[in-house]
This record gives sequence, C-alpha cells and structure tokens, in this order.
Amino acid sequence: MNVAGRLSRTDVPVLLTMAEFDPMEYQRSTVTLAQELILQHGVVPHFTQLLGHNHFSQQASIGAGDSMLTAAILDLIETTTER
Repeated sequence: MNVAGRLSRTDVPVLLTMAEFDPMEYQRSTVTLAQELILQHGVVPHFTQLLGHNHFSQQASIGAGDSMLTAAILDLIETTTER
C-alpha cells in the first residue's frame, strides 16, 4: 500500500528502508513518500538501503546475523529520544 498522500501527522520520527531487491514499484513508493515528507511537511526521514535484501528478508534479518536493519532502528531511537 502506498502511504504517500495519506499522512495524518508528521511529528514522529520516520525511518524509511528500501531493500536492494525490492520491486521497482516499492522503491518508487518509498521515494515518493520521502519527497512528500521533505517537500510538503519539512520532515527529513531517516533512510537506509538494505543491500542484499528483498522486501521480506529485511524484516527477517532482525535478530539474525545481518544487523543492517537493527542498526538503523537503534540509530533512529538513539538520535530521536531524550536521555
């Protein structure tokens, strides 16, 4: 589902991910959402591209040997929460 055009709030941190082997439609959707956040809402989302992954393997990597997505999530938490 394309989220662009359906944002109801932008005051929360956003992490966008794109897997290297995502279908082009999914990649386009991610870029469109990033553009909307930046250009219409003035919000720069955190972004990471997960090399070597597809749409399903990126989530399956959490807690596994590949730490790319886990590192991106932890970075989002670290950089957007108060201590």
